[in-house]
Amino acid sequence: TTSAAYPQTHAHGYGVTTAATASLNDDSPDNTVTILTANAEGNRVTKIWAIPRATCTAGVLYIWVSTDGGSTLRLALSKTIAANTVSASSAPISEAEPWELKGSAVVYAGYSQALSAGMVFHITSIVY
Repeated sequence: TTSAAYPQTHAHGYGVTTAATASLNDDSPDNTVTILTANAEGNRVTKIWAIPRATCTAGVLYIWVSTDGGSTLRLALSKTIAANTVSASSAPISEAEPWELKGSAVVYAGYSQALSAGMVFHITSIVY
C-alpha cells in the first residue's frame, strides 16, 4: 500500500522451549516455538526477552522469521547469554532498535541448551 502505516495497537506473545534447538544450518530448525504472527499489515517488534525457569548454563538464544507460513524459517537474530538463574533475562531486540516485520510474518524462538524447566520467550510489538 502507498498509505502511511500508523500504529493501531500493541501485540504481545510468548512461548516456552525445553529441548535444545538443532539444525542451525538449514531452514527447518528443530525445537522452536512460535512467539508472534504479524498482522496482515505488518508489525514493528520493539522487544524480545527470555527468562529461564531454572538455573541454566551459558547458551545462545535464536530468533527465526518465516514469511511463508512456517515452511521456511530464516535465522534472523542470535544472542549469547551467560549462565544465569531464574531472575536473569536477555533482550536481543530493544525499543531503540526495532525490527520491522512483513505482514503475516511468523517469529519463532529457540535456545541452544536443553532446559527441562524451559526457557520462556516474550515479545512485544506494535501492530500496523
